[in-house]
Amino acid sequence: MNKTADVVVVGGGVIGCSIAYYLTKKGIKIIVIEKKEGLSFGASGASQGGCPLQLFKPPVLELARESLNLYKNLAEEIGYDIEYENVGSLVCSIDEKQYPDIEKHFQSKCREGINVRLIEGQRLRELEPTLGEEVIVGIEEWDSSMVNPFKVNYGFAYAARKLGTEFLFSTEVKKIETDKERITSVVTDRGKIKTNFVVNAAGAWAFQIGEMIDLVIPIRPRRGQIIVTEPVPLNKRWRYILDADYLTTAFNLEVVEKSSDPRIKLGVAGSYVQENTGNWTIGS
Repeated sequence: MNKTADVVVVGGGVIGCSIAYYLTKKGIKIIVIEKKEGLSFGASGASQGGCPLQLFKPPVLELARESLNLYKNLAEEIGYDIEYENVGSLVCSIDEKQYPDIEKHFQSKCREGINVRLIEGQRLRELEPTLGEEVIVGIEEWDSSMVNPFKVNYGFAYAARKLGTEFLFSTEVKKIETDKERITSVVTDRGKIKTNFVVNAAGAWAFQIGEMIDLVIPIRPRRGQIIVTEPVPLNKRWRYILDADYLTTAFNLEVVEKSSDPRIKLGVAGSYVQENTGNWTIGS
């Protein structure tokens, strides 16, 4: 196999497929290389599919807002249903010791212009009867949305392929050849692709691709866990619920490293998302 491309995209996840779609849309010849036999075998297939705006801080917050704007009309643009829903989110606490962090989080979100509301436990249970008696306070916001991550991945790939993107599955990048500090080709286990541009969308393996051209990328894999439940009736109000400790364990690794709390050190915090099928995905 010997091919040519204007740009080679390494990685067939949501990022790689979306880049392929938008570049192909501009008339650029794209080849996507994916080492697995299909799509969504990496992080894109282990996502809860939500974009809970209140979780993010600037500058990532601005990216999250842009993502939400994109998802609103994406299905119509690419001709593929991504199961977009506006579901909001709830960060809740079951421990009085967390209250100062909840209050601090609430104030920071107000300053950032996010539509949040602080609600005490009894009122929370009136709004959402499935919440337990242990929940003492929560912060709700209604700017957030949810999509099916598999369908976003498949949808971008579908639209990109319709426009002319070529996908090479079960293909592994072995080497990136250069001449005078310019890329000349990508060598795979199935042959060579001549190109002058490579997009590294390999996710957790991006550092390995970077090393092929002596580029140090500060990305290392970090394993999480997700449990999927049997379908149950849909919640009345909130289908994206987060433990207050998740604000620390997922997004503030410096605090995790220094904490003396064994729960924080072990990353014990939950993210609970109910899909429109009724299944809950429970992550940590």
